[in-house]
Amino acid sequence: EKISKRLQREFKDQQRWPKYKEMRQQRSKLPSFQMQKEIVSLVDNNQVVVISGATGCGKSTQVPQFLLDHFLRSGKGGFCNIVCTQPRRIAAIGVAERVASERGEQC
Repeated sequence: EKISKRLQREFKDQQRWPKYKEMRQQRSKLPSFQMQKEIVSLVDNNQVVVISGATGCGKSTQVPQFLLDHFLRSGKGGFCNIVCTQPRRIAAIGVAERVASERGEQC
């Protein structure tokens, strides 16, 4: 519970950063961004959700962030575990670096 509240507070602070706002604007141009509410709702209400889309639409980089942001906003970030797999190590590293950069973190 304490961790969730701290994460929620940090997330609110992060949203004020100019770099975060700029990246959020860039993310909003990806096709998956327009599906954010639907994706979060589907994951919330189903045990299994399969998401398919064209290469570069944001399946690997955006969907995990949608889910994390949802948990952080609701004060449950400390209970959120997200695993994203990739077929090759280099792809996994690239995705991790991209998401970390978008979140203002270092990988």
